[in-house]
Amino acid sequence: MKKRCAFILVLFTITLPLAPGCTSEEKNAQALYKEGIELRKKGKPKEAFDVFKEVINKFPSTETTAKIYDMWKEEISMSLKLFELDNGTYPTTEDGLTPLVQNVSPSRYKNWRGRGYMQYPQTAIEIFKYFSYRKTGDNDFQLTLK
Repeated sequence: MKKRCAFILVLFTITLPLAPGCTSEEKNAQALYKEGIELRKKGKPKEAFDVFKEVINKFPSTETTAKIYDMWKEEISMSLKLFELDNGTYPTTEDGLTPLVQNVSPSRYKNWRGRGYMQYPQTAIEIFKYFSYRKTGDNDFQLTLK
């Protein structure tokens, strides 16, 4: 048992310096991301979106960029679920994500919310450009990053 513990300790000591650290690129991306989050908290979604887009453009391979995409995907998914609860179906593949911000088919989506489904409709259409949407069934959809 002592030999096993010693071996694990030596292995840990050797591999510790090899553990991936936070690169300067990642640190810069994180700083911008925090700035974007603060802008959203202050009720400035357009400015926050511009900061998030800057992170994506400047630091496309960072974990922070993946975090932004995940955040947006979660927002869209939640909005789609609310849409489905109100209308009994997800938007058609042809309608895409637009019904989350405007009622493109009042005859089909009779219970559409007057204010839409996205928290920040001012930036939603821009965010939608990063995703592909497909209705896969009455109770399901597929949302993927382009």
